Amino acid sequence: MEIIANVYDFNITKEDFDCAKVIFTECQCEENISNKKAIDYLIDRFLLLREAENHGIVVTDEEWNDELFEAAQRFESREQYLEYLDNHNVSRVRYEEFLKETSQINKFLDTFSDFVKDKVTHDVSTFADKHTELFSCCPQAHVFNILLQDATDDNFKKLMQIRKQINTLEDFKLMADKHSECPAGVKCGDMGFVNADTFIKELDDVIFSLPLNEVSLPIKSKFGYHLILVTERSDKSKLTDIEKKDFMLNCLIDNKYELYLHSYVDILRKEAEEKGKITIF
Repeated sequence: MEIIANVYDFNITKEDFDCAKVIFTECQCEENISNKKAIDYLIDRFLLLREAENHGIVVTDEEWNDELFEAAQRFESREQYLEYLDNHNVSRVRYEEFLKETSQINKFLDTFSDFVKDKVTHDVSTFADKHTELFSCCPQAHVFNILLQDATDDNFKKLMQIRKQINTLEDFKLMADKHSECPAGVKCGDMGFVNADTFIKELDDVIFSLPLNEVSLPIKSKFGYHLILVTERSDKSKLTDIEKKDFMLNCLIDNKYELYLHSYVDILRKEAEEKGKITIF
């Protein structure tokens, strides 16, 4: 098996590279994923997998079976599933191992999320006590986002096809996990509670007018094309002081999580590079 990179004791193979493209884009969009992006994704992935293993995170047989069952639901038959993998030069064994590794990483990230929440709650709560007026009249919405970078006709069509596959919030999260090209994709496209006037006007107008739990049509912005889903919306001026504080706390913790996670991965990568534990062939 051709090895294209090493991360500590992990060998990144050509098959891993093909798996990454399957996970990124699902069917016939490989030309839209640069080799550098796929390799960077794999390096970060194996750094997180190493951390999960070092922290004793394991995936139970039941959890893995659930993951495999969910993956199988995308196909009408086992033959179609195997043909799909064959068309992407990925073996069934490696693809299913890849899914198991993803579950292991996600379990670690859940633990990491709890750690971040505990770590920042005190500081954020103190800030919230002092600045509740910042959110006193500010509407908020709980937003989920799928972004395809570059506002091309192909990306518009792809989002329309993705939209057809979304019937529930879980469907949206699954599609975001597979397709979204924004940092929020780490959290399945969940952007948490956002304030009015936080985003550019094209998105802000949709976020605060779109019916709840309805997937938007593709929205064009300077970043590319978006699908937006809003599950909750609140007028802060109607909330009690305690409710305002809680909303503000959750909002800031969500933002802190993203910052901590990206910083954490950056630190892992820098340490590995300094130790000569990352090699790209």
